[in-house]
Amino acid sequence: MTLWHDSLVLEPKGSGHFKAEISDAWNSGSQPNGGYLAALALNAMSLNTPFPDAVASSAFYLSAATVGEADIEVKELRVGRTTASYEASITQGKLRTRVTATFAELGSTSNGIEFKSDLPPTLSPREECVRFPHKLESGVPLRISEHVEMLINPNTDVENAQMLQTAWWRFADGADPDGLSAVLAVDSFIPVVFALGVGTWCPTLELSTHLRARPAPGWLRVQRRTRLLSQGFFEEDASVWDSNDVLVMQSRQLAKMGV
Repeated sequence: MTLWHDSLVLEPKGSGHFKAEISDAWNSGSQPNGGYLAALALNAMSLNTPFPDAVASSAFYLSAATVGEADIEVKELRVGRTTASYEASITQGKLRTRVTATFAELGSTSNGIEFKSDLPPTLSPREECVRFPHKLESGVPLRISEHVEMLINPNTDVENAQMLQTAWWRFADGADPDGLSAVLAVDSFIPVVFALGVGTWCPTLELSTHLRARPAPGWLRVQRRTRLLSQGFFEEDASVWDSNDVLVMQSRQLAKMGV
């Protein structure tokens, strides 16, 4: 077992209920990472479905989760011939996160028809990239960066108003990525809008992910972009490519500037 898989361990309690222990290993400050919370819920759903891949998910963060014990309840919404949909709630006294997801088996209905227009980003060699810090300039610790290697490409478009950033990503213990860790990858970094001097906690309200392929072993490449910060809210789109240049994950999240 790796640290990531240890952090996803669930204790079945019967009738779609699970006990979880939310780890502090993936914290930003005192807050558990939103991608990690979504992965916890998806893992609970995966124990109740005949299909292996969470091809679409949407997580709503209703209140701030804390490190420690949590209850997860999974409800079946529909089970069909090729897909199944579920809803999971993470509670700690009160509802923290609610996730809906659809599971399928990737590749089972492709019929050999393929189309792609996005190419993986060109990144500088890893030794020339900037290592993601263990804490912000304000002193806020980023424990997640102790367990994930995130190397920011220095040739970024953030400075010239494109608000686009690319990076290398992998687990520090060398564990291979999978569909659930790709959910963590899209939410591992500080928001791109920090380049504008925002610099405060920006809670995610909703995170949607689309798993497009199971990632191959090795480094992932993550591209993140914000097109609009307005009225105190901003979106962040992310795409993840694996070591075989395959697009494995797409995501969008809506976040709110801290106050």
